[in-house]
Amino acid sequence: MIHHYNTVYHADNSYELPVRQAVYQLLVLPESNGQQQLLDFKVESSSPNEWWTATNAFGAQCIMLAPQFPVDNIQFEIKSSVNVESINPFDRPFILPQAQWELVSSHEFKVENATFLSQTDLTHFPDRDMSHLPERDETKPVLDYLVALKSFLAREISYVQGATDAHTPADMAWQVKKGVCQDFAHVLIGWCRMIGIPARYVSGYLSQGQNFRGDAQLHAWAECLLPGDGWVGIDASNDLLVDQHYIKIAHGRDYYDCSPMTGVLISGGKQVSLHRVSVDMHANQ
Repeated sequence: MIHHYNTVYHADNSYELPVRQAVYQLLVLPESNGQQQLLDFKVESSSPNEWWTATNAFGAQCIMLAPQFPVDNIQFEIKSSVNVESINPFDRPFILPQAQWELVSSHEFKVENATFLSQTDLTHFPDRDMSHLPERDETKPVLDYLVALKSFLAREISYVQGATDAHTPADMAWQVKKGVCQDFAHVLIGWCRMIGIPARYVSGYLSQGQNFRGDAQLHAWAECLLPGDGWVGIDASNDLLVDQHYIKIAHGRDYYDCSPMTGVLISGGKQVSLHRVSVDMHANQ
């Protein structure tokens, strides 16, 4: 079954002093992969500009946008249309649990997946004591352990807006036991990397109208690599495995690799940025 979504990302940027020159990078387009297909997109701006697309270091498509004259306020709206296929995240090939856990410990596996096993400033835990985590049972599949880890994190951290920001590291979010979707993702990623399971940060849209946490803005979750199988999406903030309600934009090592809007500009004074998203699901095909 195919689910058709129309997404809108809106950004409103105001500046104390006019921007004389700028190039923005917008990482907000749904990607095309084995589960979803980007059909088309449209770029709108309150200011005349030129725009083009580029590919980042992790293969995601970015929109590069350059206003053509000084502005003290500029608004962007990126509209996209995407099809997402229904999936059962538990429907996976059977692999002997012992074989999976042996792969986790193998030197070849660690070298091959070094990028998503290495901690960053946002995922690093100074104290590597893992005694508080659920006990690992190597007679069961790796996915079973990740599900237990996800649910444990969902119980331990409260979803509270304003308790953290985009620069809050995982260990701090874990200490205060509060945060939003990106904090849940960073903590889960940090734990997975500590135990040798490759994990990456994912940004995307979340289906609205389902009472999911984090659907009013761009959402964040983790993808973890199941040895001998592939990547599985895990959303600890909603205590769910990723299915057709999730629309992936990009992945990276942490939030900094997936920030929706970055850029270089010549201006001065303060800047205020407001963002919102809408996600409309149409009839199944």
